[in-house]
Amino acid sequence: MATSRRTTVPVLTEVLAVQATEVTAAVPQRAEAALAPPWPGESRGEASPAVQGTSDAADLPSETQLAARVLEDLHRQVDLMIEHQLQQTLEGVLHRLTHDFAAQARDAVHEALHDVVQRAVRQELERTRVLLVEESQAALKGPDLPNASSSER
Repeated sequence: MATSRRTTVPVLTEVLAVQATEVTAAVPQRAEAALAPPWPGESRGEASPAVQGTSDAADLPSETQLAARVLEDLHRQVDLMIEHQLQQTLEGVLHRLTHDFAAQARDAVHEALHDVVQRAVRQELERTRVLLVEESQAALKGPDLPNASSSER
């Protein structure tokens, strides 16, 4: 009989809470402040109100400011991800198109060269045939004697 141990499997909120405390403990406050863009009205040198640990509600950003900042960060990350994905996709597509284009160009040049050589051979054979026919006709007629027609008179 299998018994279900529900107490050993953590709930999602417990896992997230544990990970959040591990992450905040692992990241130094200065590094966190350096990574985050400055809040409106503060310079790069001073830490954000959340990093300073002030409990003054006036220093904390409003929900809309926080949402705007998160959306701006997401927009930047999504732009970089899309650019990277687009670059990888285009590299593959361009490589394939270049390969296909080179193969088609090679085939077209091969076919054109074949046609040119075939036409040149055909013309040379025709010229040779005409010369042979003329020579054979000349040989059948015998030597041309221009005085022979005048001596018959």
